[in-house]
Amino acid sequence: MTLYRSQSGDFEEYDALPASADGRSLAAATDSGASRLRAGGEDSVSFEFDVEDALDVVGTPRLWLDVTPTDSETPTLFGALADVGPDGEATLIKEQVAATRVEREGLLAFDLIGVERRLPADHTLRLTLTLNDDGLVAEAVPFEDGLYVDSEAPAGVVIRHSAGRPSVLAVPTLDGAIEATGEPTDPGGS
Repeated sequence: MTLYRSQSGDFEEYDALPASADGRSLAAATDSGASRLRAGGEDSVSFEFDVEDALDVVGTPRLWLDVTPTDSETPTLFGALADVGPDGEATLIKEQVAATRVEREGLLAFDLIGVERRLPADHTLRLTLTLNDDGLVAEAVPFEDGLYVDSEAPAGVVIRHSAGRPSVLAVPTLDGAIEATGEPTDPGGS
C-alpha cells in the first residue's frame, strides 16, 4: 500500500494501514470530571496529549463522548485536532473540522476528519471541542448538506470525562499506541 506524505510530498510503502487505534481517556482537571460548553459562554474546551516519541497519525480518529445536552435546543459539537510545537504554535491538522449533533444523553461516537500527519517528539496533539466552528478555523466550514450550523444560546452540552464515565479519543498510528497523557486546558481557549 502506498501512502502519500502531505508534509514532505513523498510517497512511502507500507504493508497495511493501522486496523485500530488505542484509546486515551480525556483526563479531568476539574473536581467534577466534566466540561460544560454553552453557546455564547464557555463554547470550547481543549485536551492536550504530549507526544514523547515521534509518531505518524494515519486514519480517522474517533471520539467516544459521554454527553448530555443541557437545553431543548440540539447543540452541534465541532471537533478538530492540532499539532502544537514546543514554541506553542498550533497548526490545525488538514485545516478541517468535524461536526455532529448532540441529540440525547449517553455515549456519542464521533469520527473526526481522517488525517495523515507526522508528529515530532516533544510536540503536543491538541483536541478541541466547540459549539461554534469559528473557534477552530479562520473561515467557517461550508457543510454542504446544511445539517451543521453553529449552536445558538441557550444550547449547551456537558461532556463527562471522569474515571467512572470516561470519554475517550482513539488515534490510529503507524507505530502503535500514542504514548500520551491528556488534560483539559483552559475552557474557551483553542
